[in-house]
Amino acid sequence: MVYVNIIAKVSTYRLHSLNFLISGAVKVFLALKLSQAFCFYLFKQSFLTIKKSVLMKKLMLIGLVLTVFSVAASAQQASGENFRHRRTEEAYRDGQLTRPEMRRLHKDHQRFEMQKHRAYRDGRFSRRERYRLHRMHRHERREFRHFKHNRHHRHF
Repeated sequence: MVYVNIIAKVSTYRLHSLNFLISGAVKVFLALKLSQAFCFYLFKQSFLTIKKSVLMKKLMLIGLVLTVFSVAASAQQASGENFRHRRTEEAYRDGQLTRPEMRRLHKDHQRFEMQKHRAYRDGRFSRRERYRLHRMHRHERREFRHFKHNRHHRHF
């Protein structure tokens, strides 16, 4: 037992310096114990490394998921504006909107954006500001539908 403790503390490179203490059969036994202790040490180190790498992989996965969700959320916020713009451009290209109608829709939208920025200058919308913006937005949508479905068409 004493020899095992000595061997466990001594590295494999120093085994030959203990030759004067140990007989032949005991040398083999101690070498096996030493290799077993060294293997256990290597296993422990590799297990900790695996544990660290698994933890890092989990953190990377969580970071990736959060990034994907934040990109998706920002895309959803911008998609309303992109949808409106794409819809008006499509209607103009198809000839359903004339140039003056397109110009009027564009000016109305600029007015709406200016009012929205003006209302949010203090950092929040009051109930009256929200109602006014909602009414302007509703008017903009109705006007677009009216212009799109009236009988004025742009001729190519």
